[in-house]
Amino acid sequence: MSELYRLDKNDFVKGGLVVVLVAVFASLQEMFTAHGLDFAAFDWGWILNCAALAFIGYLGKNLSTDSTGTTHTPFGKVKAQ
Repeated sequence: MSELYRLDKNDFVKGGLVVVLVAVFASLQEMFTAHGLDFAAFDWGWILNCAALAFIGYLGKNLSTDSTGTTHTPFGKVKAQ
């Protein structure tokens, strides 16, 4: 884990994995709900937006977590269990 308010290369690699997983699951959701296997009909803007927000959220979580797993919030520290 990286230090508090710092990101390292590993954070970006794991964030990239989160992006891929979210995009795959969002595509599966599109496939099972409305469009079947017609990939051209998927709402790719929505899928990419979900993936981008997941990446930003993951990096934000890592920015506020120190190397011991403690999350620092305006309301105090929260220790991961």
